[in-house]
Amino acid sequence: MKAINAFIIILIILIQRDVNSIIVNWHNWDFDDINSLEQLIDAINGDIKTIFEAEGTGKENIVTERIRALMTSMRSYERNWFPKTPYTAQYSKRKDFINFVDKLEHFQVKVNSVKVIYLHGHVKDLEHHFHMVNHFIQVFADKRNNDYFTRPRDVCSLASAYIPLFGILHLTEHKHSKKIHEIYDGLMKIVSSELNLYRKKFTDCDSDFSFRLSLYNYYRRIIVMHIKKYILAAFTSALNSVCTGVIDNEELQHMKNRFVNQAAHYMRTTAHALKHTQHFIIYCDHHIEYIELEKMIQTIIVKESELSVDNICNHNCDVGSMDRNNINFNLGCTNYSDCFKLENIKFCELRSNSRRYEWFADSNGNIFGDNRNCSGKIVSLESRFQWGTVNTCDTCVCTCLAEPQHNEHVTAALSFREQTSDISNNMVVVGIKFVKKDFMIHVQIAEGLILPRQYLNLNEISWLPLEDITYDENKKVYYLLNEDNKNSKTRLTLDSDYTHPKIMNLDNLMVPSGYVMTGVRFGFEKETYVPGAIDNRVQLQIRVTPFDFVNQVMGSLDNSHWITTNHPNKKELMLILPDNPTKAPTNFQDNPMYMNVHLAREHKGAVVNKRNVTDDVNHVFEQQTDSTFENSNEV
Repeated sequence: MKAINAFIIILIILIQRDVNSIIVNWHNWDFDDINSLEQLIDAINGDIKTIFEAEGTGKENIVTERIRALMTSMRSYERNWFPKTPYTAQYSKRKDFINFVDKLEHFQVKVNSVKVIYLHGHVKDLEHHFHMVNHFIQVFADKRNNDYFTRPRDVCSLASAYIPLFGILHLTEHKHSKKIHEIYDGLMKIVSSELNLYRKKFTDCDSDFSFRLSLYNYYRRIIVMHIKKYILAAFTSALNSVCTGVIDNEELQHMKNRFVNQAAHYMRTTAHALKHTQHFIIYCDHHIEYIELEKMIQTIIVKESELSVDNICNHNCDVGSMDRNNINFNLGCTNYSDCFKLENIKFCELRSNSRRYEWFADSNGNIFGDNRNCSGKIVSLESRFQWGTVNTCDTCVCTCLAEPQHNEHVTAALSFREQTSDISNNMVVVGIKFVKKDFMIHVQIAEGLILPRQYLNLNEISWLPLEDITYDENKKVYYLLNEDNKNSKTRLTLDSDYTHPKIMNLDNLMVPSGYVMTGVRFGFEKETYVPGAIDNRVQLQIRVTPFDFVNQVMGSLDNSHWITTNHPNKKELMLILPDNPTKAPTNFQDNPMYMNVHLAREHKGAVVNKRNVTDDVNHVFEQQTDSTFENSNEV
């Protein structure tokens, strides 16, 4: 046994840890699992005991060998549990919670809340604590690099001096300050009762993280600091035991119990606060870009005689009473609805524009649009008597469902094609935007690779290319150009591959706990769908796939499924005198959950926000956060 050297001592530690399965690979470690934290503490304590039980080599003082072994083990934990990886670098830039607290400094004057004022004190105390823990960790690292721990006398002096300063698990606290877990309790109580309410009143938008996720990341900082404190206190106590020659196993167990109890307390407190915080992100409207379903559903002004194939003015613009074979569909419309007649009308007709008209006015003084100027041609139509039929020919104003055509100002369809991420390579949907391409509007997705701890590899984000589609005006059919052979094409089916939307649902889709989003598409609401009807409701649908957040394992395609919001009794969001929404002088949150909007009633073409929604992949994982904490609440 005398032949065992310091290297063998460390090897014994590693072998014992593997045999007893005390600890898993650090990639699989879970911040939110109390059992995982307990395994970490058992591994640390086991290493310390093994170092004391191993015999020395005789080549140097046994105290020196044990000090060297302890420092090697401590350095190993620092490197393994707090590595500098892309996701931790990304996390270090995310201080939304603290930034929001800083913004409240001005806002608190308005709300005049003592609780909010106390919030700043809690955060400052915790930030000071973070700084001091990192300072002592750095002191040990610097002394290791300078061979300080090769001099037992200096090490023993340092350890004996640090022990009373640390106070084991309450190191770096001022004697007049509260304990750290009490400070954190106070912080979470304010968050639960006050802060989220003020945040709703607080007009901050375009935050990279939702407030809930920011708060969760702040909890992670607390847990990381908690682990650092234990590593620092346990190994400092072990150094002191080396110097005295006695290891206090009861003290190690006592330290472990305190650590686990406090960690479980942090989890419970945070879980309660998370239930009272919102996960939504409000986007600012500055510099918004948008695309339109151009001329897809718009007002069209037609002479009554031209609305029928036989040019007879006996229907009074009532297309519902007309024989469909007698309706003139050669005016660029595949369907007419909401028609009414006007005797005399004046309008500004536009050419080479997404709009047919800039404005129109009837003989009763009713004006639709801004008639102060005309960017096109002013046209006047008056009623006339049709002698052959003894009818009066008026002017019909209808809603026109446009016929698709090769025209840059005609976008008459919405794609139903699925957009999915590569689940075989752990890719998830991290961005969504609407794109105008090939005379229809598509939903396009960005995919990204999940890293450990639920972060996104920023170097792996890419927007997936859309398929190439063409339209045959003669056959009035869309075709999908095959990727391998552009000369080969596949016919697309109306209401299966695409549609002409008239009613859009406004829903909130949430990814279930334990799943990630791996696909997006438009489709019809199944509960109210009627084959062939022109007013079927269109809704957004997402594909979700189960994901093991700890082991980084994505579920298979067979385990994936599409979800929608099942709320068939939706109310219509009434738009009074609608116009381009970006013209509004102020912006406010409509929050139209479980409602729908009738695009045809705008009479100007539907406006779709073009802005892409690309955020940190953590947004996808917020439901997982709540679920994980709930499992930890049983501790």
